[in-house]
Amino acid sequence: GCEPQAVYAEANTSQRTIASAKALIEGLGAGCEAEVAVRPRGEANPLFGPAMASGAADPVKLANAIQGRLGGHPEWWTRAFAEPLEEMRRVLLDCSGADCNRTNSKSLVTAPAVVAPAPDRGLVNVDGPVAMGADFAEHFLLQYTEGIPMEKVGWGRVSRASLDRLMEMNTRYHDFVLRTPYFAQIAGSDLAYRIAATLRQAASGKETPWALGTPKNRMVILAGHDSNLTWLGGLLRMDWLLPDQTFNATTPGSALLFELHRSRDTGELRVEAFFASQTLDQIRFLKAFNGNEQPALAPVFIPGCSGASGDYSCSVEGFSQAVESAIDRRFLEPALHR
Repeated sequence: GCEPQAVYAEANTSQRTIASAKALIEGLGAGCEAEVAVRPRGEANPLFGPAMASGAADPVKLANAIQGRLGGHPEWWTRAFAEPLEEMRRVLLDCSGADCNRTNSKSLVTAPAVVAPAPDRGLVNVDGPVAMGADFAEHFLLQYTEGIPMEKVGWGRVSRASLDRLMEMNTRYHDFVLRTPYFAQIAGSDLAYRIAATLRQAASGKETPWALGTPKNRMVILAGHDSNLTWLGGLLRMDWLLPDQTFNATTPGSALLFELHRSRDTGELRVEAFFASQTLDQIRFLKAFNGNEQPALAPVFIPGCSGASGDYSCSVEGFSQAVESAIDRRFLEPALHR
């Protein structure tokens, strides 16, 4: 069974994130009520994006920060991913017949790479061949995990091996954009701050300012987006690798887990982080979990927090200090400013 008061859940305002949170709670067991905290529609939730921080963010600095990671040469993307881009071009344009239009067949590999400030459109505009390739690759990933027959995934021109090669563009693109430290601070500071407060609350058993839920909650669920995982990973310099996926992938349904464990040796509560995801084939073929079939789970090392132990754990205070050193308080929800 499940005690409803043991679970706190909060979701972004998208219908799919709310539905995902409800499904996750209901899947915990009989007795779990699908109550999910959601901000009023139209009101931005700083846990899940940079909207409320945009007034303090500098779009020019952000564009420069992303360009700087590329040595001022955003066209590097196109050269480095020349082979998967050509593979993507063949997937998209390997057509024939009266309805086949090859007029722009080269645009995917010849379009200029752009990194520019965009004050009114998400702070920064990053466009070009690899950005387009990253978007298309994710569409094919969703087709694959949805269970669409292979003869229809990418019009039958994307194999499982091809999907891995194309998705490398997606994860590398998000690395150079969302994981750029300044962007991660803009979009991830509030989330990290609230997670640290929630862990302190759970460890102390006492209400803690800006923690999520109450000390009675045994589990706190935040239903957001793949970008939240990437921003948080970039902010805290965390990396993960699962057996069948690309480096720092954020597969549909994947999650970062922050757990409190009591040390058998000292009795101290320790923070352990994990990245959890079903494998792509588990999603595609709806494989039920049992003794032989389990989701992939990767322990996550948190720089500035994790120690020498093999479980990568650190103290609750150590985690809070790592978060405090990584965030920029200008990007916290206004009420949290101190």
